Amino acid sequence: MRYSKLKKASHGLAIVIAALFLVQCTERADRTDMNQRTDRTEIMADNFDQERREMIQDLEELRDDIDEQLDDVGERLENAGEEAREGLEEAHAELTDDRSEVERAIDDLENATENTWDNVKSESRDLYDSIASTLDDWEQDLNERFNRNQ
Repeated sequence: MRYSKLKKASHGLAIVIAALFLVQCTERADRTDMNQRTDRTEIMADNFDQERREMIQDLEELRDDIDEQLDDVGERLENAGEEAREGLEEAHAELTDDRSEVERAIDDLENATENTWDNVKSESRDLYDSIASTLDDWEQDLNERFNRNQ
């Protein structure tokens, strides 16, 4: 009888140890999973911030390029004859509009959240591509307008 009580007690102890082991393993797995999810979330947040900073920097550089073009057009307007003035005023107005759009995009990027990021990023990239491609041709276009109409 003593053997049977001892056997039952050892089985009971083995079950308790197995249960504790199972609970410990599950808790460790849950903590590991939670840590991995936290790591992924932090990486995504870091990527979001990094990408946002890079896009803001690109747009600020584009805005600076537009400012240079606006200064150039302003100087040309001061010296322009009547015929050239109309084209230069039109160019100045278009550049001013482009600069305003770039400023708006910078503000949108600065205020973007992870929930709005995909939409803001797409709009900002489209705007950057559109303005950057035309800005490259502005100086040549202005030279042609200014020299032809002066």
